[in-house]
Amino acid sequence: MEGYMERCRIEYEQLCDRLSKLDAMLDGYRDGTLGFEPSCPLEALMRQADAMREYKASLEARNEIERMW
Repeated sequence: MEGYMERCRIEYEQLCDRLSKLDAMLDGYRDGTLGFEPSCPLEALMRQADAMREYKASLEARNEIERMW
């Protein structure tokens, strides 16, 4: 069980890190300071960030119940 809970904690931390980086990229994209032009449309990147936020909230809700970390 401890291995499972550790994997969940690591997954949550990785998700938070990736979402933070994606949000920073989206901010740079919107304000013109990104330094490169993504090949993916802004709308698709925003949908990805929204899905990641929803998944993060799901993990947080599970943690409230299961106390994984």
